[in-house]
Amino acid sequence: MYSIIEKCSAWRRDWSARNRERYRAIKRDYYKRRPEERKQQAERSRRWFLANAEKSNASSNAWRLRNLPKAAARQQRRRTTLLNCMPPWADHAEIQKFYDLARRLTVETGIPHEVDHIVPVMGRLVTGLHIPINLQVIPAKKNRSKGARFDWESFRKDQTNGV
Repeated sequence: MYSIIEKCSAWRRDWSARNRERYRAIKRDYYKRRPEERKQQAERSRRWFLANAEKSNASSNAWRLRNLPKAAARQQRRRTTLLNCMPPWADHAEIQKFYDLARRLTVETGIPHEVDHIVPVMGRLVTGLHIPINLQVIPAKKNRSKGARFDWESFRKDQTNGV
């Protein structure tokens, strides 16, 4: 059950989406008539960013650099979720281990490694899922040359151990 506030917020979002130009004009006129409120709002925003530096965009980039495997996993998860390739039952922790391994191998060997989908997520003939059984860590050069192709014969050999 929605509360009154949630209903009003939803209505306002819907209305502003349907009446985008009118909504922008109303906001523009509101701030033109109230320049002191605009200055106060800007000051509140500035104080918030100073007090919450870890949440601001600059520190977000610093976090991303400190946590590259996690950032890469987040980016890949978002991408595949948008493509509906990650089922709800996928084990996120297990998938994260592949990204951690790729990062560790890159640091240890000096050769860039990436997480590869064995069955491509965006293949022409077949579409794979973003799940642990479909992931492998390979050198980036090999992954880039592979592209979104899927070699059925080599896959079958790998699955039957060359029989």
